[in-house]
Amino acid sequence: MRRGGPSGYNYEMIAGAKRFKRMQPYIMRPPLKFQDKRRFEHTGEELMFVISGNVEVELSGRRLRLKPGDALYFDAHLP
Repeated sequence: MRRGGPSGYNYEMIAGAKRFKRMQPYIMRPPLKFQDKRRFEHTGEELMFVISGNVEVELSGRRLRLKPGDALYFDAHLP
């Protein structure tokens, strides 16, 4: 597991030794309160799958509340 720096989340790469992957899957454990208001944008795609707890995501100005079992798949260039 690797610490995510000042934002406080921890993440663990899945299948890190596999070569020629088409995606880079991680298990991310965000802090209970995530106060960072920066927008993260990059090329590619994102997939979020909530295992436990609740996550509120703002995507292109729309707020979504995800609960265990919910998934969100989106273009990562969206703010």
